[in-house]
Amino acid sequence: MALGSKVQVRPADLATLSDRCIDLAIDLTGAITESASGLTVATRDAGDTDGGYATTAAHGPCAEAAHDAIESLAAVLDADAEALMLAAFAFSDADESAARAIEASSSAPTGPKPAPPTPR
Repeated sequence: MALGSKVQVRPADLATLSDRCIDLAIDLTGAITESASGLTVATRDAGDTDGGYATTAAHGPCAEAAHDAIESLAAVLDADAEALMLAAFAFSDADESAARAIEASSSAPTGPKPAPPTPR
């Protein structure tokens, strides 16, 4: 984006994106919670050999790291959702303040509002 170019933001779009982030965070948290017990591997599940033990020993920390990473991602999505919603409110407030300022500083005399058109 070039310096000085305009950025157009619709607060409703930010709110929609915020809702999507919350939905994704909930889905990720639910999925990892529901599948956690299925990721448990017993010591002898990969056989009664040194290679089998090594495989199952490596599985536990790997599954834990994946679980932690998914929980962290869900937390980031949740925080992003909050930031997006706050930005939506800030943009909306700024738009309303600017509109009030424009209306208040208008040099044109205020007169009666025109009547709505009559149906034909």
